Amino acid sequence: MHQNPCRTVVFNMSKESKVHPFFSILFFNFFAFLHAQTVLQTYIVQLHPHGTTRPLFASKFQWHLSFLERTVSPEEHHSSRLLYSYSSAMEGFAAMLSESEMESLQKLPDVVAIRPDMRFQLQTTYSYKFLGLGPTREDAWYKSGFGRGVIIGVLDTGVWPESPSFSDQGMPPVPKKWRGICQEGQDFSSSNCNRKLIGARFFTKGHRMASTSASPETVQEYASPRDSHGHGTHTTSTAGGVSVPMASVLGLGSGVARGMAPGAHIAVYKVCWFSGCYSSDILAAMDAAIRDGVDVLSLSLGGFPLPLFADTIAIGSFRAMEHGISVVCAAGNNGPIQNSVSNEAPWIATIGASTLDRKFPAIVQLDNGQFLYGESMYPGNRFASTTKELELVYVTGGDNGSEFCFRGSLPRAKSSGKNGGV
Repeated sequence: MHQNPCRTVVFNMSKESKVHPFFSILFFNFFAFLHAQTVLQTYIVQLHPHGTTRPLFASKFQWHLSFLERTVSPEEHHSSRLLYSYSSAMEGFAAMLSESEMESLQKLPDVVAIRPDMRFQLQTTYSYKFLGLGPTREDAWYKSGFGRGVIIGVLDTGVWPESPSFSDQGMPPVPKKWRGICQEGQDFSSSNCNRKLIGARFFTKGHRMASTSASPETVQEYASPRDSHGHGTHTTSTAGGVSVPMASVLGLGSGVARGMAPGAHIAVYKVCWFSGCYSSDILAAMDAAIRDGVDVLSLSLGGFPLPLFADTIAIGSFRAMEHGISVVCAAGNNGPIQNSVSNEAPWIATIGASTLDRKFPAIVQLDNGQFLYGESMYPGNRFASTTKELELVYVTGGDNGSEFCFRGSLPRAKSSGKNGGV
């Protein structure tokens, strides 16, 4: 009797039945394999800049779409899978693909590399003085025009346009070479741009694909170039903010706050959100910034050291360099250990941190007359009106968080109403 090789097999599992561990592992791996073949994630596809199939299409965009058309099932709209089409920072595109689709795409001609989308991390009134820069006529800083006529593109968490650092009083007209826009969005309109802040864009597609839901603990995000984090406003004003007198942090470090190029124009590209900064969004912003006509790109973000051929920022920066754009990046917040510097490509100006030559001293007097000398950013004298002696709390022991009195790092029962000593 001939048996149907495709018959349905039903397993009747009674309460006494037991599955051998080998089969449990086998079933688990099988379903994990099926899941990997169907779940979509963002991939960045790098194409050959002079691809052999490029002349067959009217535009680069159509060329990029053709790769998805040959990979995605005909039952789906392949164009809906495309997130970004890159042509300036890199030749290629970002798309949502399953693992099996990615493997098929990898075999097509003109495909150089395919990489999964990666998450990157974000990395005073005094900086220019510390660097020995002076505003007098004899100084090189003055002779440079303080960046006058230069357009700085900043990739970060956006900008708070109402900050006095971005006032356009005394600024010249927007350079004629500028081709960018002031993209409107939530609580951000085109009127927020001026002769100082000449452009703003935001990029969300990679972030939205990777972040299915927002954590309730996170701050409110603006679907616009507006900054809800503060990091971008800080770094942008450091790069090109105008002079702001009487600036301080909690009343300390008072002085004139100004950027390193206070005469420059600024364009902001928001690529970082509550969950981080994704390489597909970063590359899209660099792609736009090159076309917009920036002279300098500033990125205070990064990840961990990568081979240059796999580093999205390095790839985009190389193309920016070819367009005559200087790229300045943060070296990162890790270290001091080996291989802790990010953005180390030789065509990037990689900026590391340095210890400042000033302090904010704080003195604690003990009941035995001894004085303890340290530093503090405490803004007031909360206990001036009381004669109550406060117990000294020691918070050392290798806990860096408590050493710097970070929020939530000190045991409430031990530290409430007391002085903290390190």
